[in-house]
Amino acid sequence: MLREERPAADGASSAVEETAGILDIAYLDDLKESIGADGVRDIARKFIGTLDPQIAELALLQSVNGERYAKAAHKIASAAFGLGLMGLGNLLREIENAALANDRKTVDHLARQVADAARKGKDRLIRTVGA
Repeated sequence: MLREERPAADGASSAVEETAGILDIAYLDDLKESIGADGVRDIARKFIGTLDPQIAELALLQSVNGERYAKAAHKIASAAFGLGLMGLGNLLREIENAALANDRKTVDHLARQVADAARKGKDRLIRTVGA
């Protein structure tokens, strides 16, 4: 059920930009059709309830271990993509790739954006699904 950012067939920007890069509403609607609005709301509540501790753990791992940092970023990104939070998911995927490449400069630059992207994603998800 994961869907990552991808170019549109006509070369135009992806669905991510259509929702200001935060939440892919069309993906979320598809998910609601698959598992129901209550199911989406339950998953969103669990995600929201664990996001802050996961982001805090990610911040702690940033300077400690590149591979563990990349795995932590991957885990959060996968969950974010699963709920249509493409902005957060894509940012964390970029961090994962930079960490695996040992690109400290890029990791440090992108890591400064995580807390804000997580906050925006949570806020948008709460407003959209009523979590």
